[in-house]
Amino acid sequence: MPLKYLFDIDVRQNSRAAEAQTKKGRVIIRLPRNWFGGKQKMFSLQIPATFENLAYGNQIATQINTDYRSGTFDRSFARYRPQSPTEWDYYDINQLWTKYCEYKANHWKAKTADYYHRIIGHWIKQTPPDWRNSLAVRSYLLRSTTPGMSARVLQSIETCIEWALRVGLIQSQRNPYRKMASELKGKGGVVARANALTAQEQEQLIQAFYDSQTWNYCGQFVEFLFLSGCRPSEAVGLHWEQINPDCSEIRFDRSVVKIGTEFKTNQFSKTNRARILPTSEPLQRLLLDISASSNGQGAVFQVNGRFLDYDGFCKRAWKTLADKVLGRKSTPYSARDTFITRQIEKGKPIALVAKWVDNSTAMIEKNYLDTTAILSIRPD
Repeated sequence: MPLKYLFDIDVRQNSRAAEAQTKKGRVIIRLPRNWFGGKQKMFSLQIPATFENLAYGNQIATQINTDYRSGTFDRSFARYRPQSPTEWDYYDINQLWTKYCEYKANHWKAKTADYYHRIIGHWIKQTPPDWRNSLAVRSYLLRSTTPGMSARVLQSIETCIEWALRVGLIQSQRNPYRKMASELKGKGGVVARANALTAQEQEQLIQAFYDSQTWNYCGQFVEFLFLSGCRPSEAVGLHWEQINPDCSEIRFDRSVVKIGTEFKTNQFSKTNRARILPTSEPLQRLLLDISASSNGQGAVFQVNGRFLDYDGFCKRAWKTLADKVLGRKSTPYSARDTFITRQIEKGKPIALVAKWVDNSTAMIEKNYLDTTAILSIRPD
């Protein structure tokens, strides 16, 4: 039932007592006319008209009625206003999200910040403004976008509200979004699985890039992804200063992402760590070949003196060639899946592989190890 039917009571039905009502989305206290010589008096508590706040308003009205009967009624109303205004500061969900993003700005990588500002922020701006009405927010999202995106937005809002409660921006006995996102996960979408290529597929795809008249300049980049298992953003941001003179070791300690039209450099890896990767013989030869044809300065994979545009590479080069060669959908992260799966196939300890690629063993088993590719392995 709408709030106004529950709480907007006609004063003629109870003209001898103060009562909490709603007006223009706020909680007000309406006072009896006979207390002021027939004049209508009311004052606002300056809090939004939610069920919790109306319950608080009823407590104030009860206190006012008690004081009036005992002769201690405060006609200035100062006694009845919230004593700590900050406890009742009203923020809609978009304002809370903006403050949360500002707080996290120094903790997020550039690409992460852009995703939360631009993608998650877009959906949060469209939702009903009252953060307490989680069911209305959930309903809007499910009507407007996919269950997967709805879950991601609800998870983000849950985290935002937890933060706002912790720092005292809002007051509530509970987070109305708790566990709401987990109920949607796995619905309406396919769980992404590791997609390792066979040795033949890997060779064919790399060669397809080298042979392409349009995308041949990406051949060395693609081969590097398969031989190193690094994240594509780490390959884009790789500089010669990170590689020792004989190309036997690579220090991964940065990444580069493109946001809008600008390239942004992140220090350290996605997990805020640096790592050393000893190069295999094929990888060492590849780097020596690239070094011989370059000045050995700046980015390893340059295109016209600039960083390689990874987003454009995915949408055009990879999609054009990989779909044709493989006959199935894939992404450049398939190179990472392939490296991890092949190393484990060859008997490398999973903990060692995890250090090489900067992941936990649990994450590798969950997201990167293609179990279908290692079914042929048998115990000794």
